[in-house]
Amino acid sequence: MADILTEFIPEIWSGQILEDKKKTHVFGNLANRNYEGEIRSAGDQVRIPQVGHTTVNNYTRNNFGTGLTLENMNVASMTLTVDQEKYVNVGIDRVDIVQSKPEFLQDLRTNIAYDLADSQDQYIAGLYGQAGITSTSNSASTYVSIGSSNVKTEMLLMGKAFDEANISRMNRWMAIPPALMYELIDAGILEQSNNDQTWRNGLLGDAYGWKLYLSNNVSSDSTTAGDYEILCGVGNESITMAEQIVDMEMGSLTQAQKGFGIFLAGLHVYGARIIPDRTGVLYANISN
Repeated sequence: MADILTEFIPEIWSGQILEDKKKTHVFGNLANRNYEGEIRSAGDQVRIPQVGHTTVNNYTRNNFGTGLTLENMNVASMTLTVDQEKYVNVGIDRVDIVQSKPEFLQDLRTNIAYDLADSQDQYIAGLYGQAGITSTSNSASTYVSIGSSNVKTEMLLMGKAFDEANISRMNRWMAIPPALMYELIDAGILEQSNNDQTWRNGLLGDAYGWKLYLSNNVSSDSTTAGDYEILCGVGNESITMAEQIVDMEMGSLTQAQKGFGIFLAGLHVYGARIIPDRTGVLYANISN
């Protein structure tokens, strides 16, 4: 057991857990981390500037008397608050340590990373209310029923809403639940081959201008069965997030903790924001 404690280096473990998390994120990997270096602890706030559009004016030659019209830059801002604090605290019995293979700590680290990522993805997906774009067929009060017969239409309508919002067609994405994936397969829009490795990391493929990502964490806040709030965005412009593992400890269990072995504890803090004018939400009812 002494060797385990000696080999444990908090800074290395924290970095490896964050790296392992990236392999299991869907929403987290779609987010940008432009402001992550500015956070140090829970409660930190980061100002996210939002630069407005400019006015294009007619130019008149030799109009020196009037000159050019000077326009003040329109800059709004949003605040990213690191307001989520999550921890893990695992006790490992001395007997399990003795009987386990040496790599069991690596397996534990991988599982911790997955569980933290899963919790964080659920949080980000639940921010759908911050999205500013919807298509004409649905709203927060009226979920559109989607099946294999009309899924293409709904994807095209959301694409139209993005076009009307002047959002680039490059790297548009839609994070969908398994229920919608099977409607897409039933409609012949998606196919899975045995050699298709992309299915293993959440990326299902492209359809009607969208990169489709599969996630079990797509929000289903509605009390109606089959209702989902499906986030749609573009590149890493739609979600911004910041996270840190601010504390990571391992030590021997004390008698007060009623155990013989070691404990492993970590504190994970993070915050995220949806950028309204770069993100859409499709309020959909999917019944396979």
